[in-house]
Amino acid sequence: MKFQWISGKRIDEELGKFCIELEYQLRPRITRFLIAHPDFEGLPDFSGFYFEIDMKLQQVIMNHVQPEILSSKLKRDFDRDVNLGFARSLFTRRPYTPRIH
Repeated sequence: MKFQWISGKRIDEELGKFCIELEYQLRPRITRFLIAHPDFEGLPDFSGFYFEIDMKLQQVIMNHVQPEILSSKLKRDFDRDVNLGFARSLFTRRPYTPRIH
């Protein structure tokens, strides 16, 4: 599982710390989602998954090295369970939310 950060600006030390904290909060949530989802029964691991965290749009985008693994239903479930319900709250509940312009 890999994360790529899209910020539209250089990630300074303060924003870097925020990204690390955000990743530590997202990893368990995403892992639970993948383990619980029936589409992933039989996958040996989750190393083929990568996630783009768009700091401007405040969303998490799920991708896989084999795109055929990601059905439209799976993407909808991910948006509902992880992206909309959790990622946005991470961006807004912290005392420091970096401004991305």
